[in-house]
Formats: sequence, C-alpha cells, structure tokens
Amino acid sequence: MAASESRRRKQLEKKKKKRDGKRHELVLKSNMSHAEKVLLRSKSPIMECIMGESLKSRGIGPVIIARRVSTGEILFSNFLVDRYCLGVKDCFAKFVYPSQYQDMLEGMTARGMDYVRIDAPSARRLVEDAVEFAARYDLKPHPDYRTAKLIFGDIDASAGQQLVEMGRDGKAFYVSGPFESERDSMEILRKLGAAGGQDGFHHMTKVSRTTAVQLLGESEILAIESGEFDDDDDDASEYEFDTDDEGRDSEAA
Repeated sequence: MAASESRRRKQLEKKKKKRDGKRHELVLKSNMSHAEKVLLRSKSPIMECIMGESLKSRGIGPVIIARRVSTGEILFSNFLVDRYCLGVKDCFAKFVYPSQYQDMLEGMTARGMDYVRIDAPSARRLVEDAVEFAARYDLKPHPDYRTAKLIFGDIDASAGQQLVEMGRDGKAFYVSGPFESERDSMEILRKLGAAGGQDGFHHMTKVSRTTAVQLLGESEILAIESGEFDDDDDDASEYEFDTDDEGRDSEAA
C-alpha cells in the first residue's frame, strides 16, 4: 500500500513539473519580441518556397519562404524583391493559420500574380543576391528585413541551383514606384550616379526637371541628360504588395 502511494505521489509530482514547465515556457514566449519568435522557429521544417513569375519578366516580384511550426501554424517571410535595382523593397514575417496562408496564395492568383515553387537555397540566394546588388549603390533593404531574414535559419544559399540575374543588361535599372516621392526618386538617382561610374544605369522616373534641379542641382541633372546615365523608355509597371498586418501575431505562444 505504501509503495503504491509513493508511486502515485511521484506521478503527481512529475505531472506538476511538466505543467509548470509548460507554463514557464508560455510566459517566456509571451514576453518575446516578434523577431525573437521568428528566430525561435527558424529551424522548423521548410514547407515551401515561392517566386513570383514577374521577377523574371519584369524584374520585381515576391519571394516567399514558409515553414511549418510545431504549433500547427505557418511562419512565412514575404520579400518584395526588385532584382533590377532596389533589392528588397518591402518585406514582413508573419505567423498565420494554414487557411490564412492558402487564402493569401489564392488572392495572389486572383490578382494575376503567377508564381512557381523553388527550392529553399535558391530562394535565399535570390533574396540575398538582390540585397547585395543594391548595396553596391548604397541602397539598403527595407527596415523589416532584419526580422524577415531570420527565417533563413540554416538554409545553405550556396546550394541554390536556380540563379537569377541581377540588374538588366548588366546595369542597374531604376523604375520609380507609385509610393515613392520625387525627393526619394532623386535621392536614388543620386546614389546610382555616384556609384555607377562609366557603366551608367537605366532609369525611368516620374520627376519634373524643375524638381530635379531643386533637389540635385543643375550640374548633376546635366550629367544625367547628357547621356552619362541611360534613360530607359519602357513603360513603368505598378505592383501591389500586401502588407496587411492582420494575423501577424496569431501564434498562440
């Protein structure tokens, strides 16, 4: 009888320690920053990686890396990559339920955003190559890149097989976006001019000459107009990038 009671007490103590451990873990996770949560799950199994078809045809599009985490949710980072010039223009990392992730993909398809699945090393290499290319011109990735890139974990970018060329025709090609001010556009042109050297660059911006002179000065504008830098005549395209924060912190822990 005494032995039986002793075993029962040990079992109860074991269950209590297990409950206390889980409670402690939940408290720790509730106090974590979003970046810490992403880092914690950065070694979860890769579910899939996606590249927007527009990245090859138009030079800009999404790259998505998704991991399935132990809570049953999906952690994914979505990078809006401009391989022609700006690197990572926008990005975010988010925890969502599988149904929310599927809704996002269906929404992309409904908006005509075709995509293909690629291997994880190629996805990481594509994003990092774009960031490195932009860095040549002192163009920095979106501020949230510091958190979004944590999803890379131990993915070996050197094993990537699907290489994507950076720039266009060997040069940076800047197209001003719908949300960039004239001042932002001219600052980008100034950096491209400062780092472009004799190779020059392509650009297409919606900036008046008067504004350009006010922001950069007559001498720099004359350098651009004289042909030192190429001006591309292609039509600009606008890209929609869903940065809705709904569900960002859906992770239960």
